Amino acid sequence: MWKFITRRILLMIPQLFLLSLIVFLLAKAMPGDALTGAINDPGIDRETIAEMREEMGLNNPWYVQYMEWAGHALTGDFGVSYTHKIPVSEIVAQRLVNTFWLSLTAVVFVYIISIPLGIISGRWNDSLVDRMITGYTYIGFAAPLFIFALIMLFIFGFQLGWFPTGGKCCT
Repeated sequence: MWKFITRRILLMIPQLFLLSLIVFLLAKAMPGDALTGAINDPGIDRETIAEMREEMGLNNPWYVQYMEWAGHALTGDFGVSYTHKIPVSEIVAQRLVNTFWLSLTAVVFVYIISIPLGIISGRWNDSLVDRMITGYTYIGFAAPLFIFALIMLFIFGFQLGWFPTGGKCCT
């Protein structure tokens, strides 16, 4: 058991490194950069922009920028949000409580639904009910999560009207 856990953790490290490198390189390939989002004045001169690029380290090679980015991320410094003008770590901390409660609610619903379905499927093995439950399970695992989310949004948001589907809540 401990060998399995250790092996998984050791495999996780290069995977996280590779994933972070891919995300960083995809962000670098997008048009614009961090300075583009920070400049609000369209009349700013080129010398000031060049100084700001040098100050932010945007003129460094990509691998130097990646190492700085990864170092800051490992210490919990995710930079400043351009829309809210506060540190990103504060925004994440503000939303962490809601994320916890949403996750806990989801886990409770999963167990409320899955335990009775498992008992029914085990009790009436190879019956029509068991095959329906098994088919539902296969479809649930095979369908991408965003497709399932869109179907749930359509059913519970648009058809039943239980949840808001726009930007405003509780009007």
